[in-house]
Amino acid sequence: MPRKNLSSPRSLPARRQPEWVPGFKWTEDQPLLVQQFIESICCHTKDSPTTKAGEAMQLLAWHIRDVIEPLYGWHDPAGLRRFRIAYIEVPKKNAKSTLLSCLSIWHLLMEGHGELGCIAAKDRNQAAIIFDETAAMVKRSPELKSVLEVIDSRKTIFCAATGSSVRVISRDAGAAEG
Repeated sequence: MPRKNLSSPRSLPARRQPEWVPGFKWTEDQPLLVQQFIESICCHTKDSPTTKAGEAMQLLAWHIRDVIEPLYGWHDPAGLRRFRIAYIEVPKKNAKSTLLSCLSIWHLLMEGHGELGCIAAKDRNQAAIIFDETAAMVKRSPELKSVLEVIDSRKTIFCAATGSSVRVISRDAGAAEG
């Protein structure tokens, strides 16, 4: 039996467009604010072929188009976001951890008020990758270091101004505790 030709345009899935849902309105203001915050406050923590550690963050096109715009662009009349939880799955080396670190910082400073954000993964070591990236961003930036407290021993970042924190949780945490 011959294999399907996957390069044919008909066999590839169409790019999914955001659906209009009654009661929600899409605006560019909030996604643009998130993008500007990340690109002005956050910095790279490691050298790569295209960037040096300490340089200002430059978001990739897919970060903006597929994550920031859909998550932060849709609001109801009260200003609540349409999406509160996101599942992001892309191949290795696409700056997922960096993006999630930047978004953790955004939520701690701009949206959190006594809230607990969680960095969740299959195991604690995997979740710690994003925490370590976020902690390194905070430690590199004088602005962030002055308002965020990194508690490495508890894998927690705390913002005293908002009373919010981000911490690492994992599926194996319950097994280790119980």
